[in-house]
Amino acid sequence: MKEVNEEACSPTLVSIGPLVSIGPFHRGDKRLESMAKVKPRCLNNFLERTQEKVLEDYVKALRDWEDRIRCCYSETIPVESDDFTSMILTDAFFIIERVFLHHIDPKKGIRMKFSFNYVQQNYCEQPVRTTTFKSPTFTNLIHHLNDMLRIFYPPDLLPRREYGRLKPIYCASQLREAAIKFWVNEQHKSITELKYSEGVLNIPYFQVSDWTETMIKNVVAFEQCHLALESYVTDYIAFLNCLIDTGKDVEVLVKKGIMDNLLGHNDEVASLVNNLDKDNVFMTCNSDYLSLHEELNKFYVNPYHKSKMQSNVKRNILTLTRDLREKRNRASFPRINSNATNMGMEYERTYSSEKNE
Repeated sequence: MKEVNEEACSPTLVSIGPLVSIGPFHRGDKRLESMAKVKPRCLNNFLERTQEKVLEDYVKALRDWEDRIRCCYSETIPVESDDFTSMILTDAFFIIERVFLHHIDPKKGIRMKFSFNYVQQNYCEQPVRTTTFKSPTFTNLIHHLNDMLRIFYPPDLLPRREYGRLKPIYCASQLREAAIKFWVNEQHKSITELKYSEGVLNIPYFQVSDWTETMIKNVVAFEQCHLALESYVTDYIAFLNCLIDTGKDVEVLVKKGIMDNLLGHNDEVASLVNNLDKDNVFMTCNSDYLSLHEELNKFYVNPYHKSKMQSNVKRNILTLTRDLREKRNRASFPRINSNATNMGMEYERTYSSEKNE
């Protein structure tokens, strides 16, 4: 995956933890220094937004957890306790304010309640007490930073999985020609929640920006390494890769309001999506997607829809021919009119001269 785009798998703006200063991977990287000034502001934003604890409460809690946190690193961290606590604290609030909340839809009502208590109550075995902190014991719901990014993608009720991988489907432009309708799924609870019924494919709205490749590639890499039997985001990318082959397919989704292309060029988006699905390994697959692909393929190869598709193609050709003819007629009309006007002016001058004589 890193061979496809190494920058998407390496820090280019910010580094979390001590690697930037003492680790062997990103030490001395000047690109990461500017974001260090943003982290304290994120801490202040978090405290002002949540107002559930004061800074001293978080510092005290981190000191209680310091030994456990240090054990999470594969190497010894030669940083004094005060500096280590400060580093973990600022990184934690940066992750919440600039990574998670940046990707949460404000309409979902999570933004204002996304706090320390919210994380513990929803993703820890033991909820936090009202007056003092209680050291959390994380369940299997969270394994890693990328896993916390991942929690915003799959639905709460995970679909059943089956062994195998998705079969190819026809791309968006082909499905549209076969009379498949594309609608925005505004009732979705997850971006991966796709719905199909009676020739209508409902897809949740999503954006494609400079951040997309880095975010998705890291989440997919985490699933490939740790969640091979629960790779719901990888399945979603596989579906998009089937749906999007060229810039024409991206254009279909953009026109229907399903995708917001912030990269600019449709072909660039198509290339990005295709690369995200490159070399991914599938052991199991989302059973809902398997059924979806089967239904879409059945619709496309149905003789009735094929004949309808051919009629649409003929109608489009006739429409294009008619439009070209009308444009050609409009282009030639001013010349005819101009010639007629010139002839009229010449006649008027001849008539006037004869009359004067």
